[in-house]
Amino acid sequence: MAKSDSIIVLWEVIECVWNASFKVKILKWAIEWIDILCNISWKMRMYYIKILLWDLVKVEISPYSLDKWRISTRFRWWNDNKLKEDPDLKEFLEEK
Repeated sequence: MAKSDSIIVLWEVIECVWNASFKVKILKWAIEWIDILCNISWKMRMYYIKILLWDLVKVEISPYSLDKWRISTRFRWWNDNKLKEDPDLKEFLEEK
């Protein structure tokens, strides 16, 4: 799957579950809160990047199978600089 094929959304971690899986909820565009189960990407596992509760995460969704959700980037809620510089999320943040 090419990187341009994936659908990218900003989510918030609400629960840490087994085997490096996390329950996340959508921050925007939702009439009701949606809880989704996501796995972390292999690079985050390889470099031991920790994800904490209430962190903002960038979630990539496969266009081929909407069941597969992958956390690709972690943003700390107290550090907005990395979040503002991300090219995938520029239009998402401009709509606020």
